[in-house]
Amino acid sequence: MKSIEKKSISNSYLNNRIVLNAKFQKVNFIVWQKKIYNKILKKFLKKKIGVKILDIGCGTGMQTNIFTKFFKNPLIINIDKSQESLLQLKKKHTNKNIKIRRMDIDDIKKNYFKKSLPKEKFDLIHSSYSLYYSKSPKKLLGDLFKLLSKDGVFIVSAPDEPHEMVNFINKNSYVPLKVINTIKFFKKVLIPFFSKKSQKIQIHKKKNILKFNDSKSFIKFWKSTTYYNPKHLKKIENCLQKRKNLAFTKISSIATIKKIS
Repeated sequence: MKSIEKKSISNSYLNNRIVLNAKFQKVNFIVWQKKIYNKILKKFLKKKIGVKILDIGCGTGMQTNIFTKFFKNPLIINIDKSQESLLQLKKKHTNKNIKIRRMDIDDIKKNYFKKSLPKEKFDLIHSSYSLYYSKSPKKLLGDLFKLLSKDGVFIVSAPDEPHEMVNFINKNSYVPLKVINTIKFFKKVLIPFFSKKSQKIQIHKKKNILKFNDSKSFIKFWKSTTYYNPKHLKKIENCLQKRKNLAFTKISSIATIKKIS
């Protein structure tokens, strides 16, 4: 069985999760995220030319698509631990201003002062569903905030509570604490940090529903997650048979701040 970390950076697991989320979610997350990001960027970041962006845990570059369409030829430094995902991103975005850097997110600070990253600060720092994989998310947030230019914008997307599917699995078998903490990251770590750094904080939330036609569909989706464990498969299958419906609420949240000093 793959570890949580290996599943989180695996390109095949990532692509499979994207496909299955699109299939079973009531709301298309990427469509909603693009809509919200465009609103945020119009409000908080006035300039569209010469924009420098740092994207943490970029994966295959789904948000890169948003930024390249909103800004005129932005410089984007895409950081991820998965070389496979980075190469897939680079195939889609061949512009020389779209750069890829393979590194662990916790190594950003020490690498920032080396040749692997530019020394100028960034107009936009972004991360979608990745910062909570850090060994010290609060410290990482502090390091990243220092890399923002004056009037720079920090955008973070993350899962939020409640997440009924995670709760269902955890109640009837077991979900690792590391996964539980990813769901708590937005309220327990991100928002307190952003609130201390800026009064200009904006939060967007989206309630979504994961709806499965049968237990087989549920199991298929569960296997794509970082918290799947085959040891508990039979128990979960039995618990699914007792449920009246297979609809599970989940929350996605986006937080934004602007650095004013």
